[in-house]
This record gives sequence, C-alpha cells and structure tokens, in this order.
Amino acid sequence: MAKTGDRIVIMGKTKNATSRDRGGVIEQVLNEDPPRYLIRWDSGSSTVLSPGPGTVRIEEKPAKVGKKAAAKPPKDAKRSTKR
Repeated sequence: MAKTGDRIVIMGKTKNATSRDRGGVIEQVLNEDPPRYLIRWDSGSSTVLSPGPGTVRIEEKPAKVGKKAAAKPPKDAKRSTKR
C-alpha cells in the first residue's frame, strides 16, 4: 500500500539499453482501490496518476533516524580491539 512520501517509479519499456524509468514522490493518495496518486515528478511537474498492474514500483519512504539511534559507540568499544 503506497503512502504519502513514498517514492514511485514508472518502469519504462524500451528496446535500447538506456533506462526510460520516470520517478517522483507521492504527494497525496487520492484513492486506494483503484489506486490514484498525486505525484511530484523529479522534473518538478505534478500529475495525477492511476497506474495499471505491474507498471510501477513503490519504494517506501525511509524511516527517520533519531539522534539516539545515530549516537557514537561507547568508549569501551575501542578498548576491546587492543591486544
């Protein structure tokens, strides 16, 4: 299930080696079934998208890391590497 803030990628179909994927961020979920999203594309434009089955990939919005989770390891951890 896509949520606001998730990244959406439309998978392009081409015959050459270059990728034609188009990506953006879901600004608003307008409808869940059938899906309708307001997308802000990487190009800066916005559109309403109703993707067909198997045409898009949804990448979940990364979780925010708090200051405590990103804290430095305790000083004792450095001592265990001494011989």
